Amino acid sequence: MGVGSPDFRGFLGLNYNWSPEPCGACETPRVEARQITIDQVIHFAFDRADIRPQSFPILNDVASIIKSNPSIRTVRIEGHTDSIGSDAYNMRLSQRRANSVKNYLVKKGISSSMLQSAGYGESKPVATNQTAEGRAKNRRVEFHVEQ
Repeated sequence: MGVGSPDFRGFLGLNYNWSPEPCGACETPRVEARQITIDQVIHFAFDRADIRPQSFPILNDVASIIKSNPSIRTVRIEGHTDSIGSDAYNMRLSQRRANSVKNYLVKKGISSSMLQSAGYGESKPVATNQTAEGRAKNRRVEFHVEQ
């Protein structure tokens, strides 16, 4: 689930797994009712902000969507973590991961002036941190789009 302006919002769920997930019939990110929907997992190196190469095609698709929608003025990239680790550490890690996604999109031709990145650590969970499944949902990056 993502939040954004009433006009346009986007969400990207990220999962920081140690091993690749089989893709099977991966769907391409798409624009639905003025929001960017991405159903795949973006992988980072464990405890780091390095995006794993298997996630590059997904982010390439995100860059294409942004480029093909000229009404988009700003994209805010928000990093989130689960509750494992200290608050301060999680804030730094979530900011570094949001910055990594921003830097990747800039390398793919998106103007850095239209991208903002912010880390929120564990402060905005979308699920419980009491279960492994809930923690996995909380480790994510969201895209909030303004027209």
